[in-house]
Amino acid sequence: MTTDIHSLSGAYVLDALSDIERAEFDRHLKECDTCALEVRELREATAYLGAAAWSVPAPRLKEQVLGQIAQTRQLSPQIPQRRTAPELRHWRRLTLVAAVAAVAALSVGGVSQLVNQGRVERERAAAQSAKAESDRMAAVMAAPDAQLRSKAVPGGGQVAVVFSSTQNAGVAMLTGLAAPGPGRTYQLWLMADHPISAGVLPAGATSAHHLLSGVRGATFGITNEPAGGSPEPNLASAITVAL
Repeated sequence: MTTDIHSLSGAYVLDALSDIERAEFDRHLKECDTCALEVRELREATAYLGAAAWSVPAPRLKEQVLGQIAQTRQLSPQIPQRRTAPELRHWRRLTLVAAVAAVAALSVGGVSQLVNQGRVERERAAAQSAKAESDRMAAVMAAPDAQLRSKAVPGGGQVAVVFSSTQNAGVAMLTGLAAPGPGRTYQLWLMADHPISAGVLPAGATSAHHLLSGVRGATFGITNEPAGGSPEPNLASAITVAL
């Protein structure tokens, strides 16, 4: 096994390991309390998302997220403030569930149907990549200096960003935005000396959790762009959150 064995918790829970790798990881779990705890937590999360399928998270996830969003006090659009520890814990729980849903959507139910070894390897790599991103999100959310900024969006929905200066990273959470329109999409930006694209949502998507890197001194922004994104932001449509 050439991969760091501590990084295989997600693939182990999602049955994305070979028989030899699973046997070796089983032995490792008897000696590593950290991995054993991580496996238990991931199993609880995937059980919670029991309806997860090949391409979409559990149907109840959107209702649960929106239900909790509705109970979260929102800032005035003009005056972002530091949020309290209970609110940070609320967003951390939502992001953990969404991150695990992303891992489950990549792997649960599909790995067992793959018969081509090359596809199995690619699927394992995708699961590990999703696990690494969810770990990075969790590290940002758990950082001692983590702060939350949120903003109600004209036309409906909410934007929230949890960010950490020590991690120089953040997690953007978009919920219930208005449809971007035919042939349009939402694009994420980090704006400092000049705007840098931080990602493009799938065409028509109105909700997302997205990892941000290099957030120190930046302003987070969302713009409505042509499908596929733009090299420069359409500032007339920009929704910004100062970090």
